[in-house]
Amino acid sequence: MPDDKIKKVNGIRKRLQILSQQIGKDYLISESMQQQDLDLLSSLIHLEIFYFVFDIPTFSITQTGGLDNWLGYKQQSFTLESEINELHPGLKDVHHLIIKYLLEKACHGDKYFEYMQSRFIIHHAMRHQITNQYWYIKRAITPFQLTKDKKVSAYLNRCTLIGPYNNEPMVFRFYDCNPDWEPELKKHIKSNAPDVLPFTRSEYNILREYGIRPYLTAEELAQKLDISKATINIFKSRILAKARAYTGMPIHDMKACAVFFREMGMV
Repeated sequence: MPDDKIKKVNGIRKRLQILSQQIGKDYLISESMQQQDLDLLSSLIHLEIFYFVFDIPTFSITQTGGLDNWLGYKQQSFTLESEINELHPGLKDVHHLIIKYLLEKACHGDKYFEYMQSRFIIHHAMRHQITNQYWYIKRAITPFQLTKDKKVSAYLNRCTLIGPYNNEPMVFRFYDCNPDWEPELKKHIKSNAPDVLPFTRSEYNILREYGIRPYLTAEELAQKLDISKATINIFKSRILAKARAYTGMPIHDMKACAVFFREMGMV
């Protein structure tokens, strides 16, 4: 894992070590109830489904199913580091922002949390360990262990293969959760995007203009910003080169670039 990704994971780990101390041990969900739900999921693996359970206090993946069938992983070899490594590179930073937000909410607790009901749905791409092909995946994240004061100590991740990945952006939505969270998370992603994306502030501002008006011409933008068309074209070339390097995708025009980052809520 690259050094910057290791630092981000370790940063979350240290933060959770502090937050998880607030969760307590007064768990509501019995192991037998959990096992019944995992057995049901295991019976659906043939439908291109796999799952894993993330335990917050230990910062580890504790139970898995179907990963050998659909991602080429032996069940016990799939770790949190594996999950992060197999994400598509163009989606990792926004994924990091989302997961950090969700884990903070889990540790603080909320009255809307319900076992196997409150759901965060995210669409993203993961790589098959053996073939190296990226697959587009629908992932439902739901509380798998709760305390009496509605703090979450474990999340179940139920994943369904949609098809081969074709450069779709990461998108998300909430079901049966606090109604304030979706707009709050979108604001969180957008406010942090300039710090995680590879663009300078000037490049980011130009990308944002195209996010608002994808069909904007160089002449129109130059007039708005009171700079030359030649300068705009230099910025566009730099933005596209950085976007291709960052995402690993064949992004060739500003419309496609702006729409990709806009749909992930980053511009």
